[in-house]
Amino acid sequence: MLERGIGLPAAPLTVIDVIAQRVAQHQAMAKLRTEEVREGELLSARVVHRRDWARYEQVRAEWERHRVTPGMFAAPATTEEKVREHVNAFIATLAGELGITTTLAAEARAGRLTAFGGTLTTQR
Repeated sequence: MLERGIGLPAAPLTVIDVIAQRVAQHQAMAKLRTEEVREGELLSARVVHRRDWARYEQVRAEWERHRVTPGMFAAPATTEEKVREHVNAFIATLAGELGITTTLAAEARAGRLTAFGGTLTTQR
């Protein structure tokens, strides 16, 4: 099994971690589309997102200089890319605040991640 896929040596992401994060974002978006997210949950996620985004912006250039995964931390060039990045980051934060990310990460590490009608299994 691939233990490290992308990211910094101090904070590596495995392929399984990345898949779990993407599935969590997909599930959060589905909850938004069906209006299953309460206003309080959105406001809480906004507070966390703003705090975390400010921290990320402070370290992003330094992380990009490491060039471990080229372009991973590069700042977007256009306004559209900036908006897309910000929205995606908020959705990831919302998935975390709703508990989706934690649940899926545990399932993924146990080799039981069920996503999009199939099962992602890991071999150890």
